Formats: sequence, C-alpha cells, structure tokens
Amino acid sequence: MTVHVLIPVHNRAATTLACLSLLQNQTYPNIRVVVVDDGSTDGTGEMVMGQYPGTEVIRGDGDLWWTGAMRVGVERILETAQEDDFVLAMNDDITFGEGLVSTLVETSVANGRAVTAPLCHEFGTDYYVVDGGCVTWRMFKNGHSMPTFPVGGELPDTVRLDFAFGRATLIPVVVFREVGNYNSRALPHYGGDTEFTYRAGKAGFRVIACAKALVEVDETGAYAGVHHAGGRRISLFRAFSILFSMKSRYQLSMRYRLMDLICPRRFRPMNKLMQTVECVSYAFGKTEPFVAAGLVIKYLKAPFPIPACEFKKNSLEPERYIKDGVLSPVSFRGREFYRLKVPPETLPKIDSGLLALYNQSLRLTTKLRWLIGSV
Repeated sequence: MTVHVLIPVHNRAATTLACLSLLQNQTYPNIRVVVVDDGSTDGTGEMVMGQYPGTEVIRGDGDLWWTGAMRVGVERILETAQEDDFVLAMNDDITFGEGLVSTLVETSVANGRAVTAPLCHEFGTDYYVVDGGCVTWRMFKNGHSMPTFPVGGELPDTVRLDFAFGRATLIPVVVFREVGNYNSRALPHYGGDTEFTYRAGKAGFRVIACAKALVEVDETGAYAGVHHAGGRRISLFRAFSILFSMKSRYQLSMRYRLMDLICPRRFRPMNKLMQTVECVSYAFGKTEPFVAAGLVIKYLKAPFPIPACEFKKNSLEPERYIKDGVLSPVSFRGREFYRLKVPPETLPKIDSGLLALYNQSLRLTTKLRWLIGSV
C-alpha cells in the first residue's frame, strides 16, 4: 500500500523543505511525495527538486489556490495509484513525528479503511484539537463542534467526525474513485477539505480522528491567511479583507457556498445567518469603532464611582468603609470618589445606606449628573 503524500505549496521554500525532511524520516516504507507548486517566485520548486530528487513537482500558474492544487495533484496520483493506496492530504506548515504516516495507515485499515485525520496541537496552547469536526444541522443553531483534549490528559483511540481538514488527512484512493475529486470551482481555497470529506462521509465512508497521530501547527503567523494578528486592533480595511478575501477562512461567499453544498435545504437560511453573524463579529470585533463602542457599553453598564459629597448627604462615613476594605478612594480633577471593592451582593449585610448609593451609581441619569458635576 503506497501512501501518496500530496502537498500544495506557494512561496515558503524553507517551510516546504522542513516538511519534506520530516517525511524523509518516516518509518512507513512506501511513500511517494507529490508537491504542487502554485506559481512560487522564491524558487520553491527548484529547491525541492534539487534537495529531494525523488519528489514529483507539479507546476501551477498561481491561480490554483489550495483546493485547485489538491485537485490537480489527485488527478496525477490517480493515473498510477492502486486501489489499496492512500492519498495523504498535507499542509507544509506542520511538524510531526517519524511514526505519523504508519499510525494513520494502521488506524485507517483497522477502521475499515476510514478517512483518518490526526489530532492537532496549536502552538501556544495546552490542548489538542481534533483536526476536523462534527455537525448537527438544527434550526436556529449552527452545530459545528471541534472536540478538544488537554495535552498530557487521557485521549480516546478514535473520534468519529463528519468532516476533516487538510493538514494531514489520510484518504483511501477508493474514496476519490467513488465520490470524485475536490470541488475547486465552488471552493477554490478554504472549505474544499471540509466539503470533500463531508461528501465522503455521506457516501458511506467513515471519517475519524486518530488520537495517536499528532501534528503541531503555528497559526500565529501569516501562514493562516488573512486574520487577526496577535489579537491586536485592526483597521476597517483589514476587517473588510477578512470578510471578502479568498485568503480568509471567514470569507462570506465561501461560507455561503459551503452551506449550499453540505447543509440540508431547510436549515440553510438560519445557518447562513449564523455564519454571517460569526464572520462579521470576528472581522469587525477588533476594529477601533467596535472596540470603542464596546468600551462605552461596558462603562455604561458598570457602576460609576460615588462622589464624596453623596456620602455626606446620606450621613455616611467613607473612611470607615475604607478601613474595612469595602471602598477604595479615587481622585479626579481634585474631587474625591469611592469605588466598591467587595461584591455588590454583600452590601445588604454591610450597610443599607451604602447599598442605596451603589444602586444609584448604576443609573444612567445619576452617572451623567455625577460626571457633569466632576468636570
């Protein structure tokens, strides 16, 4: 049984060569590597052929994108592949141990030649995420779930999936013979792996994750496409790019096409709405206007510091509360205010007068009056 490792690449030669080095050290004996170089200008294809002469390199013109590159690669592999062979759909920005391919093959065969994905450890986290997921189409809920397991914790042998991603998913050649190739026309970049493996599952093939097959990926860099960089605030232009760029997994048109292909018709409108809310929230949630609006809402909901004069009006002594650790003093423009340091639910036991002042600090009209009085 030959494993045909299929890797789409574009302009990251060092990453591609590092991945090929890991494949060269695999314990599985029958591996053929096919690299689809989609218009790289950094010499990726030449370096691959020079350092790994046994690797077949297929040239693209830069317009294939991920799914198109996979489709071209699968067509080439099927020309010579035997019925008991496998295709290992792999991204080059992962790291893995020398037993990855053997483990995936053994697990697939033991489970009726199932489509088999690994668990993935994302750099900087303390958990494994199943490299794929499950879906329950229900009205008013987009039921995608991605099970996670703590690093160092107990892992299941396998996890049943409805779809798998393309980081390192092993697919029997017979699946392509029966259900067809990747749909690069509808989903040229993101979503192609989800749609294909979901289609395979609907055709009767098992789709699973193998907990013994582990890969690691660093998605904090540019490899993940258009996204939030390091959680920082972003411009409105970048937010629109997240919604409309082909390099973005949150591209709305891609999400809608994917729903049309895999979601039952009666659930499509609500699931498209849920996809829209998710994508727009992600894209604009860290832009300056939305962050500012969020801060305004946060402070409108939060209690306002209580002016010292309000304590005098109510014959209360703030010094006593400070001594007991109930209040802390705050100064603004030469005026004294006091913030609550204890949970509000404890106030009835402390002092009803202080509770009344706290309740006033939550009212918008009172906040405005106190704010204007402090300016």
